[in-house]
Amino acid sequence: MQPAPCARPGLDCAVQVEGDIVRSDYGMGDWQLVLSERVRFTMQVRLREAGPR
Repeated sequence: MQPAPCARPGLDCAVQVEGDIVRSDYGMGDWQLVLSERVRFTMQVRLREAGPR
């Protein structure tokens, strides 16, 4: 997770998340010809304030 550039992370600006997983740690052995053993991901997460119920 990266530091947010605003006062209310997720609401006023996206939260940047980066990481990687090793597929074999999760028993994911299929698709070895297509997918690498290590998979890298990047996400930008935004939140919205709860509205009235």
